[in-house]
Amino acid sequence: MSADNFLKNATISTIIPCASEVNLKNELDLLLSDGTCTTPLSYIQQRDLLIFDEILTVYIVLQLVNCTDDSLKAHLPNVLVHLDVFAANTAISKTKVEDFPTKELIFSGFVKDFKDSLVIHNAGDDGKEPHNQVYVLWTIDVYLRRPRTRHQQPSVIFQASAALSSSKRLQGTGQDDFLPSLTAGSLNIFQPLVGPASDNSSEMYLPASRLLHVAPVKTEERVYNISESSHNPIRIVPVASARIRYSRLNTYCNRPVAIASLDFEMIPFAKLETSLESIDLSLSNGIVENMGAFAGLDLPILCRSRDDLTFVFKLIPNQSECYNASTTAIHSVLDIHIRAVVLISENCQPKISMRWKASIDFSLPLNPIFGGPSQVLQRNCRPASLSMAPSEATLSGDRTTQCAIGLGVYLSLSTPTSIEVAQGFDWEVFVVNRSNRVRKFAIIVIPMRNSLHRQRFTSRQSSSAQSLHALEVAHAAVDGNFTYSMVKTSVTSYETELICLNPDLKLSPLFPGSCYAALLPMLPLSSGLLNIAAVKIVDLETNESMEIRDPPDLTASLAPNF
Repeated sequence: MSADNFLKNATISTIIPCASEVNLKNELDLLLSDGTCTTPLSYIQQRDLLIFDEILTVYIVLQLVNCTDDSLKAHLPNVLVHLDVFAANTAISKTKVEDFPTKELIFSGFVKDFKDSLVIHNAGDDGKEPHNQVYVLWTIDVYLRRPRTRHQQPSVIFQASAALSSSKRLQGTGQDDFLPSLTAGSLNIFQPLVGPASDNSSEMYLPASRLLHVAPVKTEERVYNISESSHNPIRIVPVASARIRYSRLNTYCNRPVAIASLDFEMIPFAKLETSLESIDLSLSNGIVENMGAFAGLDLPILCRSRDDLTFVFKLIPNQSECYNASTTAIHSVLDIHIRAVVLISENCQPKISMRWKASIDFSLPLNPIFGGPSQVLQRNCRPASLSMAPSEATLSGDRTTQCAIGLGVYLSLSTPTSIEVAQGFDWEVFVVNRSNRVRKFAIIVIPMRNSLHRQRFTSRQSSSAQSLHALEVAHAAVDGNFTYSMVKTSVTSYETELICLNPDLKLSPLFPGSCYAALLPMLPLSSGLLNIAAVKIVDLETNESMEIRDPPDLTASLAPNF
């Protein structure tokens, strides 16, 4: 059979079986076994509802009439099968893809592996003459992405096509028509100028025929195309939507940490149950910690309509990028991948996949409230963060605080795990000089003071201010004994729960790159959660100072014999 007659009476169509796991070859063999079924494709139950973000397996069927085995082996390797998927608005029914006013291409692909094609032969007799039908099946995975345009009644249209070349396609790309391999070059076009002309004329000439560049003309191969004659739009709906939000923690150390909140929301009008299988987050330059793992939130989770799930992750960049003093902008790429299964029925369970990437900025601002400085306003020894009072006490169980101070020093504070009241303990201080010169520091511990007497006093107005008032009001009567007692007890009107026995610690000269370890003796006076106001570091040469407002928390307990 020639190439002209190979696709002459052929038809191509697409099949989307309703069952997720189906053997289409066995079903076609079963329908064609009795010999009475002339249109077996119409008896296969197909999907009438598709899902956005679904990974769909589409079967492309090429039906050939009166095709021999020799013709099939000769022409089938030259068949190129192509599939286009369009999203369109089917509020007005159309029969052709060109008739839809607004359509968008959401998928386009070719069948890559022709060796996996399935061939089914069916020999029949319609009463006039025997005929032979051959069904060739290919499978292709289609990802139904969401269109950019919004449609009132979105539907999906599948358009399959097949092209046959008259000759076998050339294998390889090493051939060049302008410079063939192992071919001698052309003659010298200036060769006629060596000797006199044939007509014995004195003027030299250059034949124009030698200057004309004759490019080889590639013969166009004849191509035979067929496409689907009719299209049946299939309704498509979204089942779930996902979004991610970020927020930076108000920490005062130079290790930036971001909290990512991933929301997985089920569409209210889609009455379908969905099993959320997995959520994978990966940071290009860092690690991702799942905060829901501590709460026992394990996947998969069965989701119903109107459900809204929130997953919290901690994003931590790499240590090398955080402590680089010359780096201001720390960018990382976050890869989000969500897998779910829509439970339409027992046999139909399509799989959806949502995957996208987002950029995260871990830059360290001078102040956590304001944005980071521009490249022009930077300085080499800028502080990691300005001193600010924390809004609430830190209740974490971490017994170590590490912070890089803008003075060019790296400070680490460590406390023991168990503390008893009225029993002294040592606070370990480890200091590293990261500057390029010798430094001398002093560490001052500022205790937390609680006022016992909190009373507001109204200041007396001056005589000039009193003259402005029309009414003369006498001053309030104050008891002298109360005033005397307040003045006498003003020195002891404050109490502290934690005392540093060496509040002013002088450090020896630290050379560049050197470290120093010291102990701060502390004495707890009460039980419970204890803390100090701040740890102040003062440069003895320049009188510059920085404060650490988030020291490690301390929990003191009463001694057994106290």
